Amino acid sequence: MTTRHFIYLQKLKRRRTSLEAVPWKEDLKAPIREILTTDYCSSEETDTDEASDEEDPLTNELRPRRVRSLQGESQKLKTYKTALDTFHRGLMTKKGQVVRARVRRPGNLQSVRRVPTQVKWTHTSSVE
Repeated sequence: MTTRHFIYLQKLKRRRTSLEAVPWKEDLKAPIREILTTDYCSSEETDTDEASDEEDPLTNELRPRRVRSLQGESQKLKTYKTALDTFHRGLMTKKGQVVRARVRRPGNLQSVRRVPTQVKWTHTSSVE
């Protein structure tokens, strides 16, 4: 299993746990549950010159990863994923919050991956 796949699985587990714990109605949770797959996870990609899962030789600290949103992701999908991540963050220990801080979300970086188009509300109509 690659590091990237492991990260996706961790992210899915956190979001699934949060979805079951968050006080939303079942009719809202059901469609979200349907798309909690690795296909809908934003990319945890690295830039070889700035970010990686390797240690920085000068500081011996892990370099942060950059999160890149999927191309064509709808605002509704982004909102739900952010809400689940925020809910989970509220449950984290201080140590967990420090580890999570290694993930950068700068600006509007886009992944090379596109959001799947099978579920209509998850993507914008402008997916090329």
